[in-house]
This record gives sequence, structure tokens and C-alpha cells, in this order.
Amino acid sequence: MVQVLILCTGNSVRSQMAEGYLNFYANKRAIVFSAGLQGTTVNPYAIQVMAEDNIDLSEHTSKSMKTFSGIEFDYLITVCDTPESAFLDTLSYKEWRHFPMPDPSETNETDEEIILSQFRKTRELIKHVVLKFIGQELFKSTSDEALAN
Repeated sequence: MVQVLILCTGNSVRSQMAEGYLNFYANKRAIVFSAGLQGTTVNPYAIQVMAEDNIDLSEHTSKSMKTFSGIEFDYLITVCDTPESAFLDTLSYKEWRHFPMPDPSETNETDEEIILSQFRKTRELIKHVVLKFIGQELFKSTSDEALAN
């Protein structure tokens, strides 16, 4: 089974959304985790907009990447704008994919509808990238694995 780690700065929005979608759409073809350079808390807006798309993040917790040291992943996916290679060197992975996503939590807006709109835009970008990754990489990996057996 393919193992995937999705990494972001705080593991509060983008990596949580990507984990939720990858778990849902990969249909048990992958074991998926997410983490941040440091753990924080899962953003309530992320939970809310994912629930709008029937993905439940309410039980997710934010984790530090240190939680996954010593585990070898087939894929490391980074979704923050500037992954720091010094941190990536502490993880074990076969392939790295970088999909930089805007951080909707970095806003000066106070209007909740505008904030939710930004979170929804990021959600849709992440959903698109995850579906593309599944089609191009994950299904290919599981097909290759099945052929080898």
C-alpha cells in the first residue's frame, strides 16, 4: 500500500484539506497522513468548508512532522509556498511533489463571508490537485504494484 505524507507549515488548513480529500478519493489505495513543520490546531474554517463538501475534519488533529521521523513514505507532498529543504531532509520519502497553495488563513479580512470565500477557493484548488495526483501518480503506483504481484 502506498504511504503519503502531506506537509505544510502548521498542519492547520491546506495539509488537512489535502489529507481529507486524498483519504476520500484514493478509495483505500493509500495510507495518508498530514503534518506541519510544527503542530498547531486545525482551523475551524477549514473544518467548516470541508464539511460543505462532505469531508469531515472535525476529528483531525494537527501534528508535527517529528511524529513521522523514521517512517518511509512513497510520496511526500508539500502544499506550503516555501518548503524548507533542511526540514525535508529529516524525512524519508521516495518521491516529492510540491503543490504550493495560497494560505487562506493569512488574511486581514474580518468579514466572515469573505474569509469563507477564501477558504473555499483554496479547498477547490486542493481538490483539483489531489484528484490530478491520484490519477497521475497514485493509480499508476497501485497498478504497477498489482502487476508486480
